[in-house]
Amino acid sequence: MTTSSITRWRLSAAMSVLLLGTVLGYVIVRGGGTAEFRLDQFTLVESALAAGVPAVGRDAAAETALQRVTGLNSSVRGLELMQARLSSKLTAIKNSDGSLVYSSTDAEDSWVFEYAGPPQNGFKNVKALVVVNAQTGEVDSAQILQWN
Repeated sequence: MTTSSITRWRLSAAMSVLLLGTVLGYVIVRGGGTAEFRLDQFTLVESALAAGVPAVGRDAAAETALQRVTGLNSSVRGLELMQARLSSKLTAIKNSDGSLVYSSTDAEDSWVFEYAGPPQNGFKNVKALVVVNAQTGEVDSAQILQWN
């Protein structure tokens, strides 16, 4: 292999990784060993390393998350789980305009759940975002988002 063909191979491999990352929703951030992952209208900032094995399973964490959200506002009904992600060392979540909606200084593996409900209470859009610690099962953050 010549130097030129090795360079072309490295460039091709790098482009393949970039394309795969784009398809899967990842954008690697330089320097800090973090990655961003799209979850519908939210961007999760997490470790680029894989998450560990969670002590709390997805179903148990999702049930805890839904209970917390319904406890926040009992008039919100019909929430369905839209997306779930086991996030590695989650440090932040940003909304679609880049505003911070969740931040943690003690990054832990976390379950992140997005729920959506039908129009209600005068709002066309009803969503909930919940972060559950994957090791303890405790809810770190829960919020209901309603807008027209």
